[in-house]
Amino acid sequence: MTAFTLLHELREYIMENADSDPLVELIHIDGAYVSGRKRKPQLKVKSLVDEPCGDQ
Repeated sequence: MTAFTLLHELREYIMENADSDPLVELIHIDGAYVSGRKRKPQLKVKSLVDEPCGDQ
């Protein structure tokens, strides 16, 4: 069993057996802060390296 499949099975088990009550306190998972708000979308920045040089 790989770590990926173990994590998938663990998540399935938690979702099947979890309470439907929302969490109300500060939650830390693997050192990450998880809040209820959505993140701002990341904008793609156009790279200057990919553009062709006009001197050729």
